[in-house]
Amino acid sequence: MCRFFGLDDPEYKKVAAALQRMSSRPWSGNPTPMKQPVSSPKFQIIDSQTKKLVDSLDFCQMDTRQLTIKTAHSQTCKWLFEQPEYLDWLATDKLAENRGFLWIKGKAGAGKSTLMKFAAASARKDMEVVSFFFNARGEDLEKSTIGMYRSILSQILHQLPNLQCVLTSTLHLRSCIRNRRPPDWSIELLKTIFDEVVQNLKETSLACFIDALDECNERDIRDMLSFFEHLVDVAASTGAEFRICFASRHYPHISISKGVNLVLEGQDGHRQDIGMLAFCSTLWPRESFSRTVMPPACSLLYWVSYLFLT
Repeated sequence: MCRFFGLDDPEYKKVAAALQRMSSRPWSGNPTPMKQPVSSPKFQIIDSQTKKLVDSLDFCQMDTRQLTIKTAHSQTCKWLFEQPEYLDWLATDKLAENRGFLWIKGKAGAGKSTLMKFAAASARKDMEVVSFFFNARGEDLEKSTIGMYRSILSQILHQLPNLQCVLTSTLHLRSCIRNRRPPDWSIELLKTIFDEVVQNLKETSLACFIDALDECNERDIRDMLSFFEHLVDVAASTGAEFRICFASRHYPHISISKGVNLVLEGQDGHRQDIGMLAFCSTLWPRESFSRTVMPPACSLLYWVSYLFLT
């Protein structure tokens, strides 16, 4: 509010004249439309090229192994959610203790992949979930850590598109965008991008499920484990929650410094799953099965599923 000294005040005359001009101007009833911001063609090209970079991470067999794994029976695998090891892995106050690592181990045919597929599909809704299933019988990218990194990064960048900006963090990828050519996805470049992604997770909770480590080259797995130990430290320094669940046969010479181990053999829930699958079939009397088959096959979920449910 302005204060004037009288009707003859020069400042009052200016304001009064301005108000009179405004009041005498005809009113159309329609406000002047605001100009819509127009995206620069340059930025549209960059966004388009960035999307192409994300898409170039994909490969045809990326989901082949996971799709061939049988979906868990509706009455099986739920015991996992009550296991102390699994609950500790999810607990925020236990992250410093286990560093976000859970390693599920078991014999060949024990049902590790079925359990991993179930766990990834049934994970908490407040977490971003990505997964990869190594496949020793597949193409090179299906059984290599390069394929794993490409698959995991593709899933993350599609689920969290705000992180796609990390693709411009390296000189090689900026050159690819500028020259519109596909990148050479070397393992070191993929690890650099993954590092950038984790640094920018902020308050996002991310969980990676990686199955069948024993179906990849052991030296590459050692390098991968070392890199993931680095990533969890990066996540901890930024306040993000980054968890990794591995599954493999028993590795006698590979381990991580901290983490939770869950061995399938001897787990009551796992044994009950096998019994339930067998008893769902009428091919074998319950008493006969319990006496002659269950003891030697008590940990082979795959064998029981194949025999009774196919």
